[in-house]
Amino acid sequence: MRITAQFTQTPQEVRRYVFDYTLDLSTGETVTAAVVKGITTIAGQSDAAAPTVVVDDIAIEPGALMVEFYVSGGVPGGIYFVDFLVTTTAAQQIESILAFIISNFVPTLPTPPTLTTDDGSTDLTTDDGSTDLTADNSP
Repeated sequence: MRITAQFTQTPQEVRRYVFDYTLDLSTGETVTAAVVKGITTIAGQSDAAAPTVVVDDIAIEPGALMVEFYVSGGVPGGIYFVDFLVTTTAAQQIESILAFIISNFVPTLPTPPTLTTDDGSTDLTTDDGSTDLTADNSP
């Protein structure tokens, strides 16, 4: 099995993907159909019977050179191989195996630090009563 492309996403995401077949097509040739032949799962540590990824809304883009689809679901640690088959006006059948790695890493932003004055106060009001803390860099 030759992997055409590999992607990583979390189970909470619904992500849009677009594949451009221009380099696989001859002049004037276009994509006529795109289907998922199957999804093979290598389950993560959670459960061998883990839910699979879902491939939805497969559509041929205007111009018929690209295919768009959405992927969601899966279980953290799972690896899913989606077997895609595209048919063209010249009777080509182009098979692509796409690997989706489902990550359990969900990035979180750190909590910003609390600003304090020299005396430890968090009241950052200036002497004139404003809260404009723009630095005055004039000589």
